[in-house]
Amino acid sequence: MEKWITSLALLFTFNCMNAQIKVEIKDQVLNVNDGNENKKEFHLIHGTDINKNKTINYGVYDLMTDGAEATFEGIINYKKVAAENKIMFWKKGDLEGNAYIYYYCATDSIFVKDISKCTKESTSKTISYEHANQIPFPSFQEPDDTKLIANKTNRYLIIDASANHNKKINNSLFKAKDVDTFGEADEFDKNFTKADALPVNGSVTIFIRNYNFHDLEKIAVEMSGADFSYSYSIKDILAQLKDKIDDPKKEVTAATAYKEKEKLNNDLTNILAKFKEYTYLNLNDLYKIEEYKRQLYQFYEKNYATFGEEEIAIFSEIIHWYPAYLSITPIAITVPENDEVAINVTLKNKNDDTPYQTKVGQFKTTGGIGFNLGGMFYITNLKNNSVYTKASETTGQVRAFMNSDNQSSVGIGLNSEIYFRTGYLVRPTLNMGFFLPFDEDLTPFGAIGPGISIASKKVKFSISWGLAVGKINTIREQYKDVEIDPTDLTNDQLGEKVWKFGNYFGFGLTYNL
Repeated sequence: MEKWITSLALLFTFNCMNAQIKVEIKDQVLNVNDGNENKKEFHLIHGTDINKNKTINYGVYDLMTDGAEATFEGIINYKKVAAENKIMFWKKGDLEGNAYIYYYCATDSIFVKDISKCTKESTSKTISYEHANQIPFPSFQEPDDTKLIANKTNRYLIIDASANHNKKINNSLFKAKDVDTFGEADEFDKNFTKADALPVNGSVTIFIRNYNFHDLEKIAVEMSGADFSYSYSIKDILAQLKDKIDDPKKEVTAATAYKEKEKLNNDLTNILAKFKEYTYLNLNDLYKIEEYKRQLYQFYEKNYATFGEEEIAIFSEIIHWYPAYLSITPIAITVPENDEVAINVTLKNKNDDTPYQTKVGQFKTTGGIGFNLGGMFYITNLKNNSVYTKASETTGQVRAFMNSDNQSSVGIGLNSEIYFRTGYLVRPTLNMGFFLPFDEDLTPFGAIGPGISIASKKVKFSISWGLAVGKINTIREQYKDVEIDPTDLTNDQLGEKVWKFGNYFGFGLTYNL
């Protein structure tokens, strides 16, 4: 296995997105956000379902039928006018004369509202290639391994997106096995290991594998608790090429006259080898690859008679090549400070009537602290015993005594819990609470101490132990161990409240509806 593992783990930090013109309905009126110039694509917003959003870039625009009116989800009309190189948008039901108009500037590869902003002449000369292997292969920005490799908080979610994903989907979360030796070996299991949790404020990048791009049309990713929602139409990326391609192998007979020549002027062997070096690509890299394929296919259409049988076979393999792993998050997602994070992905194949929505992972988080407030039952050795008197057998006076038959009490109260995220069900806690014992004398007690909680998504069980403090009954100092005249004295006058420290044990059960 080639050293694609390092690239898979690192290249996501360099992803970026093309600028977009946002087209949507706001307050029953068509709104086009064009505050920033040099836009390369339009983003049609559904408003209530992000999975139905649509992107129109040049590839889609180029394939649109000239003069044919199209409708986006029954709310926005749009039309291409090829003679003027323009595209029009207007609200469904409104007059076409009220449409927003944008022009495609071929020299700058952008859509502009003001045609005067389009460069009149291209600054580069049109290149005519004599051989297929003269078409420049796209280049990708390579990361600096020495700066990015030693990161313990990166996580990589790999999603199985095969065409039969309705039957089975296999998703796995991975992390670097050893950041010090990461990437030195080619084997996957020597670089990666399964991860059970996501580090708070760390990053997660989502990859897709086992897919068929000619079946897969759309991907949408959502992460609960994160300010992140990303939707991309794979069909839009591939629209510039795949709907035009017939199997080039059918042209073999037309090229048989050339195959006798020894020299292959259209030899693409090195190009195919270069393709196979890339096991991982991101969406932006894929767009460059598809643009290269488009140029290559255009050359083939004009010069297919110069292709030999061997060259056609290699050309066909290039046209139908896709990477094994594709990053579907253009920028790594920062993990939010939640106890659990759910990642949802929506996939749609061209033969599916509706998109298939699935929760690809419900992950606990590690790092940082959280806070809970809830109820707890307490058991403590602090007891509000009552004071009573007992008559002396010789003098007729009395002595004061404490009722000490029960030296513990049970109560219920409020517990505040600071917990430390571990990524597992069990996590350590620091607790502070107040409770009232089930005695006739309702005196509040305080409690502070460590504990542990066992928390799932719906149920949390907590236990805590430590120091308890409160005011309890005791005999006044002047009445201790002496005989007293009971005249005009009550049991309440014999006792007083004093602060005392003890210990406690508490437990609580919380259920989230």
